[in-house]
Amino acid sequence: MVKDNITQLLFNALAQRQTVVLLGIGSLRFRRVAAKLEGSTLTPPRNMFRFSSREEGRSLLDMLVDEAGCTREEGEEAYRRWLHRIKQGHSVVIEGVGRIEDDFFTPSEVLERLLNPTSDAPVVLRRHRSLRGLWIGLAAVALVAVAGGAWWYVNMHSAPAPMRVAQTTEKPAAEVVETADSVVESAAEPVEEVVPVAESVQSPAPENKPAPATTEIGEMTSGMSYVVVGVFSTEANARKFIEQMARRAPEMACRAYKFQGSKFMVSGFESADGAEASAFIRDHRAQFPDLWVYKRK
Repeated sequence: MVKDNITQLLFNALAQRQTVVLLGIGSLRFRRVAAKLEGSTLTPPRNMFRFSSREEGRSLLDMLVDEAGCTREEGEEAYRRWLHRIKQGHSVVIEGVGRIEDDFFTPSEVLERLLNPTSDAPVVLRRHRSLRGLWIGLAAVALVAVAGGAWWYVNMHSAPAPMRVAQTTEKPAAEVVETADSVVESAAEPVEEVVPVAESVQSPAPENKPAPATTEIGEMTSGMSYVVVGVFSTEANARKFIEQMARRAPEMACRAYKFQGSKFMVSGFESADGAEASAFIRDHRAQFPDLWVYKRK
């Protein structure tokens, strides 16, 4: 059961199969899994959302500001308080919507019924001398898919409009001000920063160095550019990924760092020169298409 306006806004977006970015957490990306026939077992198609640590798509904060008609600052404050309520250790529990745990999203029963109004249980087809049974089974799946789509369309268009968030926000209690390092960028790809010449004269830039091959959790250095291979919610997942990369791509020495609160970032290359980090990505784009650069301020 949805109990607040921001959660209701998220539920409506997912029910309409939109990809949504949860700033500070990741993205919920819609995917439709096609029907599959293996031997005599037919698995019907299924609609689902997959969690990604990369923030791609329209953010829930932008939806909140547009829906409520409030200022960006008011929306950020309301979103920050909502984010504080739903985070429970390494898990994210959104009542009435679903749960994110170990980089996997499990929808609530209500959301699952909206996404898949008909049963997705596999169907066993009996083989005969002719293909009549197969054609009947495929026709039944097609009819189920059409009926499910019609049911979803009628329910979504007859559902009440989402509640509007009040423009006024209560004054929050005094809190510790977050540093610039903890700010989550809403852009799909982090933008490399250019260090002014004056700054480089006043303080020498750190040396470029390859990422050491180790599973120890390191501390990032100010001014360094890191080529991000993945971001994980737990330290164990980050260590396990580094071990897999050592077997998959031994030429890329990976290391994990603490990243944005309770997350862990795995870097495959680091340099004081952002251009070198970009060149590294270009050289490995074919094998690893999702690499991106994060610069420590």
